[in-house]
Amino acid sequence: MIKKQSFIYGAAVLAAASLLCKIMSAAMKIPLDRFFLHEEGIAVYQSAYSIYNVFLAICVTGIPIALSSLVASADNEEGEVLAKSTGVLVTLFCLVGAICLFAFSRPLAKILSGGGAPEAQLSLQILSPTLLVMGIISSRRGYFQGKCTISPSAYSQLAESFIKVVLGITLCAFFVKRGIAYGAFGAMCGVSLGAVVSAAILELYYRKNVKTNL
Repeated sequence: MIKKQSFIYGAAVLAAASLLCKIMSAAMKIPLDRFFLHEEGIAVYQSAYSIYNVFLAICVTGIPIALSSLVASADNEEGEVLAKSTGVLVTLFCLVGAICLFAFSRPLAKILSGGGAPEAQLSLQILSPTLLVMGIISSRRGYFQGKCTISPSAYSQLAESFIKVVLGITLCAFFVKRGIAYGAFGAMCGVSLGAVVSAAILELYYRKNVKTNL
């Protein structure tokens, strides 16, 4: 059984985690800007990230809130069924979004670069499978919030941000030798890997604490 937490405790943990995540994300841009990508590369990075966020919003916006409301009003068995069915539907929806983002990465990159060289194409391509992972993350976080258990979401957010910063900077430094497009690609690899780690933490916690075998 998943242990419930008080509202004040859960809100405090989530707020602290969100603050730390924002600090880490802001800190990541300093070495990327000053040492690796500079102004041109940062523009590529932010442009690709903006397009990804549009697809992400289309695919998963409102899922955690809606699922948490449904789970909160259901018993344990019904909540687990809701979590399973919602997870499947969101994953399928995110699969369509990921395919579209990958397939149209080149024209989208051309739009971002004003019709010139599509520097952002590699970044969009590595971000496309991340949509699938975010489907898992959104459904699991919605389930935990419905059960008034905030810690898994907070821990997964911290892990995601930490991996994004450490691996993003490291891989950017490694790939930028091949050019700005590859440097931005390396930074986006950190974003994707961070999401994978976050999803793994949530899924492991879910399977460890829920009796029903999903």
